[in-house]
Amino acid sequence: MIKRFYLILFILFLISGCQGKEQGSPVAIEIDKMKITAAEFEDAFNNSFFAKTSDPSAKKEFLDNFITRKLILREAEREGLDKSPKFLQDVELFWQQSLLKLMLDRKARELSINLAVDDREIKKYYDAHRDAEFSGKTLEEAYGQIKFMILQNKGTEALSGWTDSLREKSSVKIGRELLNIEVK
Repeated sequence: MIKRFYLILFILFLISGCQGKEQGSPVAIEIDKMKITAAEFEDAFNNSFFAKTSDPSAKKEFLDNFITRKLILREAEREGLDKSPKFLQDVELFWQQSLLKLMLDRKARELSINLAVDDREIKKYYDAHRDAEFSGKTLEEAYGQIKFMILQNKGTEALSGWTDSLREKSSVKIGRELLNIEVK
């Protein structure tokens, strides 16, 4: 497992090392032997909250923070924090969460293409929930809200069906007694 962490870290550092070293982009910042191109700086700035302000001093403030961040990261590497078990565990957790989010977003978009709500479903929902949820609203007034709710529910069901199918296609064995989980 530790080897996997080092592999992930190595790949992340390779990717980050390659970013900003674009051909033709001049070196704009040098911190000791570290060279940062104008393109790398602009990319970092544009992806920051500083770029969202109209304050003319935002870029200078970002530059100061950018350099400080690079210096702190370099110091953390010098002290070996990038090889600590806690850091590696955090990297793996971040990697898993990011990958889960990407996969779930992709699958939700894919599944939503096939989702539809017809007027009968909307009317049926309205009739069943008129007094509790839509008091004083006509069907026409509640139409968009109901359609959105039904689509959301269908999307959740479709995603749940997909994850159930993943379980069905896999062999999952659980040692509940080892995990101290009661069997019901």
